[in-house]
Amino acid sequence: MKYGFYADVTPASFVSYGCLNMYLGHHGQGLRFVKLGLALMDKEDSRYAKAFNYTNIHGLGLHYRQPIEDVYQPLLDGYISGMRFGDTGYALLAANSSGVIKLMIGA
Repeated sequence: MKYGFYADVTPASFVSYGCLNMYLGHHGQGLRFVKLGLALMDKEDSRYAKAFNYTNIHGLGLHYRQPIEDVYQPLLDGYISGMRFGDTGYALLAANSSGVIKLMIGA
């Protein structure tokens, strides 16, 4: 934050770094960066990167520490936002992840 803030890129950077830490086994530190990215994204309303961020936050990051049922709706929101603003790649990844989660929870 010392060198600037760009609403569409900065939250995604924190989320990506947090997911990387989680995959390397540093779950506490990774979760901290994922939550920071989510808070920044919600604060700045970065709609254009919402599909990317929600796919990474809820599809790859937060399901380690929160109930899987809570992950479904944000992924659908990421899908809707991605289709609305042209990020079809991550929108479809969010839709796929939400479908898999629906199968996992038996709904």
